Parts: sequence; structure tokens; C-alpha cells
Amino acid sequence: MEALKFLFGFLTASIFLLNPIFVTAQERYAHRVLEAIKNYELKKDVMQLQSIRIFGRDNELALDWLEKNMDHDEDVFHIAALAFSEASLQKWNSRAEITLLKSLKLKPNQYTALKLGYIYLETDKPKACGLFKQANDIDPTGLGNEQYAFCLMPAFDDRIHRKSDAEACKIINMMATEYWKLFETSSHWEAGRVYFLNADCLTKNKASPAFSENLKESVEWLRRGMINGHEYSAFYYAEHLEGGLGILRDVKKSIEAYKTAASLGLNLAQNRLGVIYAEGVMVPRNLIEAYKWFLIATANGYEPAKDNRIRAESRLSRVEIRSAESSAKQWLKENK
Repeated sequence: MEALKFLFGFLTASIFLLNPIFVTAQERYAHRVLEAIKNYELKKDVMQLQSIRIFGRDNELALDWLEKNMDHDEDVFHIAALAFSEASLQKWNSRAEITLLKSLKLKPNQYTALKLGYIYLETDKPKACGLFKQANDIDPTGLGNEQYAFCLMPAFDDRIHRKSDAEACKIINMMATEYWKLFETSSHWEAGRVYFLNADCLTKNKASPAFSENLKESVEWLRRGMINGHEYSAFYYAEHLEGGLGILRDVKKSIEAYKTAASLGLNLAQNRLGVIYAEGVMVPRNLIEAYKWFLIATANGYEPAKDNRIRAESRLSRVEIRSAESSAKQWLKENK
């Protein structure tokens, strides 16, 4: 009993002591918002508005100030439009559309057009593509313009904006170059997706005299996509390494790349690893490992893996099956 009293007293004292620290941290955050507001009001420094916008993602004080001042200060209005769309609080997001539309009309801006495009992407693709085109027209080198390129590609179901692969690929190539300048040493999935599309663009014209060189460049863009966490880039980079297409054949690196794609959630790669181990392609044949990968691919919704799993299972003992199941369960746990 005495021990419990001591523990209760200790916890009470700890909360009492720690509480001022927590309050001070909250006050300090509010203080930074107020400081940015004060500096803007004194100096009309737009950089202070950007600080208020960043704070506004999670801070009502910043958002309230933007709302109160946006109607009589054009710079504040444009920042408010972006801040409302980026806020983590839904009540502010609902105000974003009309504010962004007005902001874009008053002062055309590439980023504002992109933000509006994203809002309409799920409900009105033609309208979204029109805004993505406007963003591209305002600043052809602006990050995010790949969205307009997507509108130009055959897979897109809006034929209003469908033009040619050449025009789409021109934008994709420009975006890939810009993204690589910024994210060469960091991981960025959106950049990886652009690198993947650029790799595809480079090899569209197989009759080109430059196809061999383009293929090498394409493989390099796939590698860049893989290191930026793009799952399909990793898978196709693995295929090129396996077949020696545009790059020297490297069995070890190919397996590593397939495993990277698998860990990024690509069930196609998980099934491919099962086939590799089942058939002894590039590695010694290992039905337990094959069964493990077929289990993983099946768990992640890859239908063809079901038949592969059944065939592998029929050739394993109960002990081997339990071993593979345990390994698959552990892998799935570690790669949620």
C-alpha cells in the first residue's frame, strides 16, 4: 500500500512538473504565429505569409487571421487559398475551392491551378485536366506538370485532352530532369513515378536509330525510380537486369530489385519471386521459398499466385509448409 501511495505521489508530481513544459511549448508555437503576423503587418514581407501558411496546416490561429484579412489584402488572399486547401482541419478544406478559383482569376499561378486540379480530379477529370493544362501554360518547368502529361496519355479516359505521346513525353522528360535536380539524394515517390514514365517514353520508338542508347538511358531512369521508392520502376529494372537489356546482366542485383519491388507492395513482384525459386531461375531451386512468396502474393490479392501456391504446396511436406507459412507471416508483418 505504501508503495502504491509513493507511486501515485510520484506520478502526480511528474505530471505537475511536466505540464508547464507542455504549456510553454504550445505558447511558443502560438508565439511564432503571432510573430510572423506582426512582421508581415509591419513590413509586408511575403515570406512571413508563407510562414503563416505553413503554421496554418495545423493551427487555427493562423487560419483565422488569414480569413479575417484576406478580403482587403490580395497577397493574404492568395496565401489563404493555399492554406485552406492544405489545412488538416476539414472545415477549412471546404472553403478552399471557391477561394482558389477566385485567387486563380485574380492572379494566375501555377501552384494554385494545380491545387484546384487536384480538387476536381476524382469528380470532374476534364475540368481537372483543363486546370493542369493552365498550370503547365503558366510555368512549363513547374513541378507537378506531369499531371497534365497524364491527361495526354492513352490510358486517360478523357479524349478532350488526349493528344500525342510525343507531347506528353516532352513534358514528362522535362519534369524528370527537374525532379532529379531536387531529389537526387532523397526518396520521393512522385518523382519515382515520373522517372518510370520517362523510361517508358524513351523506348516507345523501337525503330529509332537511337533506340539502343535510349534503352540504356531508360534503364537508368528505372534505377532512379527504384531508389525513390517506385514499385514498378524496381520491377522493370529487375527484368532488365535479369535479361541483360540495356544493362549488363546481373543475377544478384536482379533478385535484389525484385525483392525491393516486393517490399514496396507490388504483388506482381512477389509472385515473380515465387516463380524464380520454383523453377530455379537465377537461383538454386527452393520450393519452400517459392511457396512463401506465392503465399505473400496471394495474401496481397494477386490471383494467378493461387494456382502457383497450390502446385507448390502439393510438392511439400507438412513441416515444409508450416515453415514457409511462418516465414510468409513474418514477412507480411515486417512489410505492412
